[in-house]
Amino acid sequence: MKLTRRQLRKIINEAMKVPVFDKVTPEEIEALRMKARKEAGLEDLITPEKEEALGRDSAVSIYKTFGSEEPDMTLSQEDAFFAGQEQYEKNLAKENYPEIAELILSGGMEMVTGIKLAADSGALGEGIHISVRSKLQPSLSGITDVYVNIIIHDKEFASILNHKMGSGNFGEVYIDRGNNTSGSFGKDVIRGTGGYDSSEARVMRQNENNAGYKQIRYALKRQSIRYPLKITLRGDGTRASNIAQENTHNLVDNIT
Repeated sequence: MKLTRRQLRKIINEAMKVPVFDKVTPEEIEALRMKARKEAGLEDLITPEKEEALGRDSAVSIYKTFGSEEPDMTLSQEDAFFAGQEQYEKNLAKENYPEIAELILSGGMEMVTGIKLAADSGALGEGIHISVRSKLQPSLSGITDVYVNIIIHDKEFASILNHKMGSGNFGEVYIDRGNNTSGSFGKDVIRGTGGYDSSEARVMRQNENNAGYKQIRYALKRQSIRYPLKITLRGDGTRASNIAQENTHNLVDNIT
């Protein structure tokens, strides 16, 4: 199943205890300027070449002098506004760390949403340092597995995720490395059938009914100051499973 932007937003809003707000974009601010200039009949007052020579702040001042009711912000004020907006959204996301961790551990499309939110919150680092990798692994027997590798930068988020993994609500803990984020740390959790001791494997969650895999494993560790999380999705070899697995791989691989 492929998620639309609207469906993704619905999942996020339902999962979050703190409301997610729609950010104002630079394009929206620029559109307001163009609209105000057009309504004032000033859209041709300054050519793009002259505006570039004058500088954006001087051009805005001239337009406002001639009656344009556009946003009154200098370039530095606008930059500060967008930076503050980004930080505010990250602070909101941090308050939702427990819910984001639960989404990741829920599997299926909820897992994809959780990984996206973790990346957006800064828990996985910033910019080019964000590491979310998915590998699609078809086998000769026709079974397609997916391996998701995530590097967690935020110790607080790693600690919350580790705690949730040990709660028993998201599968059987078959390796417990401890809870010390500066030392021995991490857990391995399994849900579904096949491999290890299937008598200990937990039943899949309801949202995983058509997820395309018969087993999901989570392995969280500590490496230096980072916390790698590996998620393994074991397919069952059917055509429906292979299609669903490929879709999950594509969604995760496009997060960054």
